[in-house]
Amino acid sequence: MSFQAYLDNIKAKTGKGPDDFHAAAKKKGLTGPDIKATQITDWLKQDYELGHGHAMALFAVFKQKGWAGTATADAKAKIAARIAAPKAKTPVKAKPAKKPAVKKT
Repeated sequence: MSFQAYLDNIKAKTGKGPDDFHAAAKKKGLTGPDIKATQITDWLKQDYELGHGHAMALFAVFKQKGWAGTATADAKAKIAARIAAPKAKTPVKAKPAKKPAVKKT
């Protein structure tokens, strides 16, 4: 699953995007350089029933935007590249041809 697919799935499940989660985190006091991933992921799991991977994807956005934790310039660039990357298409496997039915006589 691509990074953007995680964000798309979160939006589909909750109706909220990263900016919406940022506003909610602000109200709970969960923003700033001292906020750790565990604090964000625990909150997202409890209040929004997100899985760990989806919660970590949101934390990555928080970190990249400077909303939580401290991100280096290199980390910000990597996260921005994952967000901007086109979605990977999963190849469709061809179904094997069905054998013709044998008629019993």
